[in-house]
Amino acid sequence: MGDMLRSLKMGGSQRRQAASNPNVGGIGGVFRDRGGHWILGFSERTHKTNPAMAELQALRRGL
Repeated sequence: MGDMLRSLKMGGSQRRQAASNPNVGGIGGVFRDRGGHWILGFSERTHKTNPAMAELQALRRGL
């Protein structure tokens, strides 16, 4: 996969006022090959945190 892998795009987010659960956030990422085609992706719920920590959580999960 190392020769095929071109990029990992990742990110994190949170809802400001989620009525059902105000402490929920999420992270996700996408792996793409040299041609920009999707190889695999991930997403999962996380606890609410600041944007920098959400980005770090997504990076850790992606690695």
